[in-house]
Amino acid sequence: VLPFTYSYGNSVLQTHIYAGASICLGQSMLYPKLIAEDLNKASITGFSGVPSTFQILLHKTSFAKIHPQLRYITQAGGSMSVTTTKELLEALPNTDIYVMYGQTEASARLTYLPPARLLEKAGSIGIPIPDVELAISDESGKLLGPNETGELIAKGDNIMQGYLSNPTATEQTITGDWLHTGDLGYRDIDGFYYIKGRQKQMIKSGANRIHPEEIEEVILECDAV
Repeated sequence: VLPFTYSYGNSVLQTHIYAGASICLGQSMLYPKLIAEDLNKASITGFSGVPSTFQILLHKTSFAKIHPQLRYITQAGGSMSVTTTKELLEALPNTDIYVMYGQTEASARLTYLPPARLLEKAGSIGIPIPDVELAISDESGKLLGPNETGELIAKGDNIMQGYLSNPTATEQTITGDWLHTGDLGYRDIDGFYYIKGRQKQMIKSGANRIHPEEIEEVILECDAV
């Protein structure tokens, strides 16, 4: 159901073709009831979506009552609330749930949260995928330690060379081998990373710094939303 014009959908398409998988194209999330029915009719074993995909399936379809026989699902494209995570675990007790994080500039994946630690590390984007190195940096470029908030930076063979015909933007985004994601976050003492918000979207109210994502998480807990 993911559009192939975006990095997430495009990466799902290409990796499944590479692995020799069969692909079932949905009619987008405009008709969620049909998607929920097709998951069972076609015996789909893997499904990928963004947080709203799963919120719609859980609350607007038979998805939570008639459990599809999914071997795994993947979620990226934004943070998923702890409430939605718990609802998915209840609806899909035998399904591996992978929370992931990435960027188009990283073609397209940087981290994943191992399903076995989904509740223990709820809210985390997980650990780096193989051959990717992550760090937290302050504004001067100094690498920070556990539980210190700064910008998430990444390096690895999957990082882009730069923006086409735009050296200025490239210099602003890549320093040495490091990609500056623009996301603020921290890592815990176990090496699991957490995102607090976008660097450019922070709200400053007096002496307080507010991350809109934290407000969104509270709003998404409301049944009316």
